[in-house]
Amino acid sequence: MRTRLDAIFISQQVQKNGFWLIQVELSQLSELGVGTRFIHELDQAWLFQKQTLYLTLLSQTDWHGLQPKQAFSLEIMPSQQTFDPQTPQVWLGSELSQAAVFDAAKRWQQSPKPKAPMMALLHAQQGFMFQPKPAKFLVNINAEAIGTAPLLEDWGIANRLASDSGLPGSLEGNIVDLYQAWLQAYHHQAWSVYGFLPDNQYQACLKLSHAYPNIDCQLQPI
Repeated sequence: MRTRLDAIFISQQVQKNGFWLIQVELSQLSELGVGTRFIHELDQAWLFQKQTLYLTLLSQTDWHGLQPKQAFSLEIMPSQQTFDPQTPQVWLGSELSQAAVFDAAKRWQQSPKPKAPMMALLHAQQGFMFQPKPAKFLVNINAEAIGTAPLLEDWGIANRLASDSGLPGSLEGNIVDLYQAWLQAYHHQAWSVYGFLPDNQYQACLKLSHAYPNIDCQLQPI
């Protein structure tokens, strides 16, 4: 069920490959789950990070017409996705839903120890919002996939990338191809799989998961 919240626009910064990070301040505290989406006019953005009243959102358009300190109203598409750092987990994200992976990763990074391992698989058709860097953490999948999101590695989270355009360091293909490569290496262990994917990719990943009894697939379609 969609709701509305009052907010104050702070700023926005363009990222690589047409992504934008948008900062807003909410007028009141609100519980926001991983995968929460926001709509301003016709523009959609995903929750990238939350710190009390301050939100960073990931969008593929700028929110033109808004000025710093301007009050405005946001429509919220809430998420019921819970987060448990004690569960060994891998998160999948494609295009804007990568934001949910970064949000979950930050929550994991801020959780007290001990906590279970976390990994991340990211996909972009053309390019990512960040400059991929060579991996520091070993992930036993396709040798061509050696690029990572540096911020996730800074938080202690091993991750790998896929792109349809054959970016250096990325697996050539989509998130389903990357997930299949990950499953082949890690299906012997118990993992929970989270993320938000378009229905066709969700269905394909769900089908792959069913072949492995140790994999608890908690993916959600969008």
